[in-house]
Amino acid sequence: MNSLNFLVVFVLGSALALSWPWTKHVINQKSPAIIEFDSASGSNWPSVSFSFSLKFTKLQKFFTHIVKSYVDSDILITFFQLPMSQQNCIEHALMENWQNMNDTLDQMMEMCPNASDAIENIYYEVIAEMVEYGQEFMNISDSIPASIQDAIQQLVTATMTLQTENLFQNQTALQELLVPALQNFLQIPQTDLQTLANEYPILAPILTGNDQQSLEILIQSAIDMIENGTTYNEGTIQNAYDQLTQYLKFFVQQILYDIDNATEDNLPSNINHALKQYIGNKIAKCFSKFANFPFLKVTIDQVNDVYEIST
Repeated sequence: MNSLNFLVVFVLGSALALSWPWTKHVINQKSPAIIEFDSASGSNWPSVSFSFSLKFTKLQKFFTHIVKSYVDSDILITFFQLPMSQQNCIEHALMENWQNMNDTLDQMMEMCPNASDAIENIYYEVIAEMVEYGQEFMNISDSIPASIQDAIQQLVTATMTLQTENLFQNQTALQELLVPALQNFLQIPQTDLQTLANEYPILAPILTGNDQQSLEILIQSAIDMIENGTTYNEGTIQNAYDQLTQYLKFFVQQILYDIDNATEDNLPSNINHALKQYIGNKIAKCFSKFANFPFLKVTIDQVNDVYEIST
């Protein structure tokens, strides 16, 4: 898998599950979100009603594919060969100790002594994968020209400072911190942009192609708004926004395609069944939590393979 695509796999997974090609028919098109005014009470506040349904087996298939494609098969085999009680113990121990990786192994083995051998194997296999993926990230970082890395770093630093010091409403702070960071992107040498576009062709339209000007227009409009409290040529800005939106749709579709066509590891049939059941249980558990919201109605119809949330 392309290293650039790897970075967004798990971030996009949950958020994009419902627009995935496998589940493109899951949203109930007959019951879209509807905003109505409560005329009976004479209130001007809108009341919102909606109905949302999905095919449970499609969502289960989606997450099963993700796991089989991006988690080492040895980890899955080791984990799902354990008795259910030991699987549950490992999960609980991991949740208790995930914040301190240095002590996680010892703590988990102490909490689950009957699964200590499996825990040790899984732990070191996970560490090996983290090292591999960490190297993927470093490869991406090394391929980015210094001027672009510096611009990204300055923007991250500026936004973190504004956030931690609660300065996003402070005009002076925005002018002193955010404007220079945004201007750095407009000053990146064209040769550096071309270098990155050559390395990652999927980024070429926004770096050196038709969408480059759209991105520059939006960056400049943000600078103008901060410095002058207004923007210029709103029609041009809207066109740039629309153009950039189309590019982002293309980018997401490409990521989805790469995930959809990722190669799954072959698993023994019993492990494959256990994984599918495990993911199904997790999805059902998460879905049922929506029932805790008093204004939501949750219907789970396993016979007809429909999970529905409505108001």
